[in-house]
Amino acid sequence: MHSKGIERVLTTGRVLEECRNPKRPTSYLVYGEYCGTIFHVVCSKGTEHRMVVLFAYQPTLPVWASPTRRNAFVAE
Repeated sequence: MHSKGIERVLTTGRVLEECRNPKRPTSYLVYGEYCGTIFHVVCSKGTEHRMVVLFAYQPTLPVWASPTRRNAFVAE
């Protein structure tokens, strides 16, 4: 996935999860579609009003039962 795809997911997708951690900035799991394919993008707040993209991937088994639902049999 290239930067246009990541930008598309972040601007048109929806936040599935918010992960708070006392030692790091809050991160967000964003779900969206680009060129007919579902992607997840994990991002957090950077410095000077910027966003840091940590990684992007296609949600698949065994972790994801569907693009928006984690598999119940996999530990988080």
